[in-house]
Amino acid sequence: MNRLLRKGAVASAALMVLAGLPMMTTSAAAVTEWIPAPTWSQMNVDSAAGVFQQDLRMFDSSSVKMTDSSSQHGTAYIRKSTRTVTVRYDCTKQQGSLPLPSSTCAGKNLQFWIDLSGLDFTRVKVGVEGVLKSKPNVYVTKTADENGQATVTLNVTDRGTAAKGQVLMADDYIGVSVSACDRSVASNKCSNTSYVGPLALLYQDKGYYPQVKILNMDQTPALPNCGGVLWARDETWDWSVYKRSWFGDYACVYSKSYQVGDSATVPYRILDIWGTPMANYPVDFTHPSTPPNCGTVRCKWAKDTMHKYTDKNGYVTFVARNLNTAVEACANVGYNQDTKQTHNCAIGVGMEATTGMEPESRDLFWPQFVNSLTIPSDYIDFHVRSRGMLNTPTDPNDHSALPAPISNDVYAGDVKNPALPVAGSAAAPGDATFQASAITATLDLSYLMNGNPDVTCFRVLDAKHPQRVKKLSANCKEAVPLYAPDVVVTANNGGKVLRVCPDTNASGVCSAAQLPRSWDITSVAQMKSSQTFGWQYYSQLLLTATQPGKTTFTVTVGKNRPITIAQSYINTAPTPTTIKRG
Repeated sequence: MNRLLRKGAVASAALMVLAGLPMMTTSAAAVTEWIPAPTWSQMNVDSAAGVFQQDLRMFDSSSVKMTDSSSQHGTAYIRKSTRTVTVRYDCTKQQGSLPLPSSTCAGKNLQFWIDLSGLDFTRVKVGVEGVLKSKPNVYVTKTADENGQATVTLNVTDRGTAAKGQVLMADDYIGVSVSACDRSVASNKCSNTSYVGPLALLYQDKGYYPQVKILNMDQTPALPNCGGVLWARDETWDWSVYKRSWFGDYACVYSKSYQVGDSATVPYRILDIWGTPMANYPVDFTHPSTPPNCGTVRCKWAKDTMHKYTDKNGYVTFVARNLNTAVEACANVGYNQDTKQTHNCAIGVGMEATTGMEPESRDLFWPQFVNSLTIPSDYIDFHVRSRGMLNTPTDPNDHSALPAPISNDVYAGDVKNPALPVAGSAAAPGDATFQASAITATLDLSYLMNGNPDVTCFRVLDAKHPQRVKKLSANCKEAVPLYAPDVVVTANNGGKVLRVCPDTNASGVCSAAQLPRSWDITSVAQMKSSQTFGWQYYSQLLLTATQPGKTTFTVTVGKNRPITIAQSYINTAPTPTTIKRG
């Protein structure tokens, strides 16, 4: 990379010299108008096989991701076997707000400056827009199309063979800038706000830049932006400053709750930046044990192999079995640098797998080991509600149009509820057509915490250093919020269940969590006979049945005693039914 830095310095020096020279070319014909000041977020390499644009996780002081920054994505790695690259300018992209209208740049001029000083013309031939070039500086003026976009295409081919040294080499690069003025004319003074770049296209060998990615337990990969990891779903801390302070490259941070003494199994897949599995590759797994990494109490672990090699498909799995006791968990005092909260009855530790190669992108797994996964019954609300709409919503955020609860809403406890109609045609049990007025049972997981009494366990000794605390009782305990414990919901007698987004959540939150709204469910065919998910943020479970009779829904968190809900479904007049717990 030092070679790249040296070349970048040379390129910058060349630019300063160029600005000081007398006019080298005849002034180009006057243009009607130039695009507005370009930004970094508007210039990107088109996605393609063998092309990887680095997307750093860089945040400002308000934890807002910065994309209009040269340090954010100033490098695109190009596999040496990929010789054609397209750089796109898109005027509509705008950091921190809605896209700009395409008319902002449509029909206006912009100029690409291609710096070829990072290539050796005795080894390679370079084409810009299909025309061979033999000088280090190339200027291409384009007019943005009706969508406010313009592109420049670059092609590199070998002049000979590797034996003769006439081929593209690793660390060869091309720099591309875009400007809102004609930089080919030395007398034109371009301000610092009229151009961005260079975006470095850095050619690399196969296998460059390993990505150590956490997988689902069935070894399926996550979706883009950390979504879709089912055993840790909704636990990606997108808002977290941890991504700014711990990882520069794009990484996911996951958390999950275990009971002390349990094993954490973490599967990974090692890929290069172009998605090719890296077989037989050495990987190290770490989980620090000394304070303050775990809090005030040392983490204890069973012996395991923490140095492994990937299999032929790039997979590797690590198992860390915790040996701490419930007493040690409650004796532990942890301090959260992000929330500024002090707590006990839990032990948290950061785990990560790494190849030790730089640069590298890796995910962080941060389990907490708690003294108990027992969930108090008053943390779960059960009630019945009408699925009928008060009115037809025109605005998805208009909560006046939410499903209307019936008058006898009831909540968790030993209570009686009305029997519910079968969710479908009464004449055809199992019919997959919801009635608009069907009444369903809803289970609210408002906030999952363990069963410890919520008492004051310690006193902060120093307000400026809140991690300095004094325990008020040797036996004190506190309720601890649980991050993503496994929640398993099953049903018998034709019962159906589906996790849905809370009605009060904004539509954007539901989309990010990949959870449907309750009113989006129009058929029992969309629901499941059982569902397992990792839970952190509050959510709702939609419960119904496809045939008359008594249906029992069972909710289990971790390995603890299940909570059961018995609900009767009928085709005729309602009769009471009893909800039973644990």
